[in-house]
Amino acid sequence: MQKFIDLTIKPVLIIGGVGTALAGLNAFFPQFAVEKIQELEFIPDYTIFVQHWGIMVGLFGVFMVAAAFKESWRVPIILYG
Repeated sequence: MQKFIDLTIKPVLIIGGVGTALAGLNAFFPQFAVEKIQELEFIPDYTIFVQHWGIMVGLFGVFMVAAAFKESWRVPIILYG
């Protein structure tokens, strides 16, 4: 089992991290992301919350990709996620 994890952890972190980092679109293009990607109604009053969520989740995705290459980051990132 350990060998399987050693072989797959890097690709899982990269692919999952890139997908998660795409949530960063909410920070920069909140109306587009909410309406076109998430297929929800965009409410301008909630823009700051959508942007905050986008930054938070987008950075987590970036850190997942970084953890694929920096082993000491893996345990904290996986535990947090």
